[in-house]
Amino acid sequence: MTTQQSVERETFVLDASVFLHDPRALDHLRNCDVVIPFAVIEQLDQMKKLDGTKGMNSRRSLQYLDDLRRFGSFREGIKISDNQIVKILSTVPEIIRNISCRFDPEILEHQVLAVANYLHRQNAKKTILLSKDLHMRVKANILGIKTMDFVETEKNDVLFDNRFKGYRNIDAPEGLIKDCCCNGSRYPLEKIFSDVDGIDLAGLMANEFVIMANGNRKYLGRYDGNGDLCRHKWEMPNSCGIWPKNIEQIMAYHLLTDPSVQVVTLTGKAGTGKTMLALLAGLSQTSNGKKMYEKILFSRPIISIGNDLGYLSGDKEDKLSSWMKSCSDNLYFILSRAESMGIKRKKKNKSEDAVQLEALTFIRGRSICGRYYIVDEAQNLTPFEVKTIISRAGEGTKFVLLGDPGQIDNPYVDAESNGLTHAVRKLSPLSIHGHITLLGGCRSNLADVAASYL
Repeated sequence: MTTQQSVERETFVLDASVFLHDPRALDHLRNCDVVIPFAVIEQLDQMKKLDGTKGMNSRRSLQYLDDLRRFGSFREGIKISDNQIVKILSTVPEIIRNISCRFDPEILEHQVLAVANYLHRQNAKKTILLSKDLHMRVKANILGIKTMDFVETEKNDVLFDNRFKGYRNIDAPEGLIKDCCCNGSRYPLEKIFSDVDGIDLAGLMANEFVIMANGNRKYLGRYDGNGDLCRHKWEMPNSCGIWPKNIEQIMAYHLLTDPSVQVVTLTGKAGTGKTMLALLAGLSQTSNGKKMYEKILFSRPIISIGNDLGYLSGDKEDKLSSWMKSCSDNLYFILSRAESMGIKRKKKNKSEDAVQLEALTFIRGRSICGRYYIVDEAQNLTPFEVKTIISRAGEGTKFVLLGDPGQIDNPYVDAESNGLTHAVRKLSPLSIHGHITLLGGCRSNLADVAASYL
């Protein structure tokens, strides 16, 4: 490597928050030098005995770094790929001296800043502090150090933003819509490209919907991943006297009731009908008439808003009932609406008995077969927790992940790094996954205003 090439390489300084978020964070960094301050090793060592995710990720991070030692010395720099060198830099007095007038050098977090500042003074343009700690990034900014939030990305990732909602709205000529509607249940995507100019359907994901409309003519299709658009009805079956409020709910319902789509992710602001749709679809597939699944399982992360209430008395069902009100509230509404429409239910097969509350705490090691599993508030899960949950799936089980990445209560994840966003990003290219972003609020005008403006 020439001197000029060496100068052009970026140097990332990692703090402890990056390893707490992803113990294998180094795998996501390419074409750069990585410096880990010795204070980060001390921080991880202090946290390794803690319970929960923080302690587990501290241990996994230290184990990962220990495994790298066989490739060389951290003091000299370990080359872990063709374009990446990792060093651990001690906070010697020469490094500490430059920040001691502003920050307490005895605090480990400040020693990390000292290392970043030392490298910044040598090469300001190419030194970047990588951290998920907002407080740390603000402090680094005071010292003039460039900072970045750590978000793992790979070339095959689907970005979680407005570019991928699970569907596309296309302004299509009336002739194309008529042709699609009159050509049976399938329409070749190649024929659209050859016959019509100006329609952007490149890069369609499996199970991504295409909405075409022109005047009174409209068409709803879903890409099968093999070159064809599969036609869907522009309607949702009347379930328990409840009808869809918008096209996004119709598309979501199609995914929820398709047994070939084994993982469904629904995102959207509060009040868009995510939990209601999931329960409606689940009840329609666990009834006697159409028993696709044995039972509905319902879980959510146990993360409170504000101060915790503390100990809850009773057995598992009693303890979980307070956390699972999103399920019971929606279930009560569904059953009340069904009764008001004159839909009778046999006592031996009550719909409420088909839903079982589950604690995610005890899911490790399980093999869950023949269940329709709803995980609400999944935006509060970490990517590792989502992987643990979905990997419990046995034969005949479907997972439905619901959440709003804009409302996160877990302090260790954000809108881009949470487990729900991670699942959308990683699973969207696969034919077993379907995703819909729900946009229209339907709970109430007040709820819609609060979700949009507050």
